[in-house]
Amino acid sequence: MTIISEVKTDRRRRRRAAADRFVAQILERLDKLPDDSVIPDSVTSVVLGVSTGTLRRNPDLAGPPIKLSARRYGRRLGNVRAVARGTIPAA
Repeated sequence: MTIISEVKTDRRRRRRAAADRFVAQILERLDKLPDDSVIPDSVTSVVLGVSTGTLRRNPDLAGPPIKLSARRYGRRLGNVRAVARGTIPAA
């Protein structure tokens, strides 16, 4: 393995660890957030047990996507909770 590939691998690991910490922080506070909150698709996928790709391909799965930034989308927490409880059937 070259030095450049080691640096890239280390950078990817740090980025992934930061993303995992971000998801964990939101999951810790999930019960305290109001239903009108918008959570990122990375958190939605963990709560519903599907991949982010599945959320993109099936936009009605947990309500319509809401644009958070140029490349990030989220879902309304009330819709995600309803699908997780089974109150609203997943499309």
